[in-house]
Amino acid sequence: MAQRFQLLFMQCLVIVIMMEVIVGASLNIQPFSFPSNSAIGKRASVTCTPLEGEKLEFKWLRNGKELTSGTQNVNILSYPLLSNLIIDPLTSDDSGNYTCVVSSRGLSGSYTTKLDVLIPPSWIVAPSDTDASSGDSLLLHCKGAGKPEPTVTWSRTHGESFDFVLLPGSNQVTLLSNGSLLIESIEKEDEGMYKCNISNGIGNSLIKTIMVKVIGAL
Repeated sequence: MAQRFQLLFMQCLVIVIMMEVIVGASLNIQPFSFPSNSAIGKRASVTCTPLEGEKLEFKWLRNGKELTSGTQNVNILSYPLLSNLIIDPLTSDDSGNYTCVVSSRGLSGSYTTKLDVLIPPSWIVAPSDTDASSGDSLLLHCKGAGKPEPTVTWSRTHGESFDFVLLPGSNQVTLLSNGSLLIESIEKEDEGMYKCNISNGIGNSLIKTIMVKVIGAL
């Protein structure tokens, strides 16, 4: 009787231990990430691969919402041991957090990575030809949008030369943080061609050349 009770106790103990292992266990997923140069109009893909388990079931989420293969630009290819998420072509709306959720015989696991879609610069404000009175301050506007944030540079010609020199080159010329160029107490020698360049390393730079004419100068 005692042996039978001991055997029954041991069986119950084994069952409890197995349940604790199952409840506390989770599937480990090999870390993955999107290419750092994932730009708008291009293709990007990631592969979700658990380090263990069989009869795997995969699910993909974007910002917590389940993705469906074949809708818009999303394609999901799942196999017995892995799942591929393909986005083609990338749009600005595809930026976000992507999660692969895997389940197998009561076990589950997930891994999340972030996608930042890079966007080439586009014009917000383009400069235009300007006349300024001698002695006045002149503000030339030039601004673009993109991801990453584009940088703005200005250059100008001097005299009869058509070679552009990077600005600012004097105390009276200031490049503002918003990309505008401020010329204080403008003089006849400030007259000439000015060029604004907007670039963020993605796609082509935006370039606009304008003419600044100083009037009323001796």
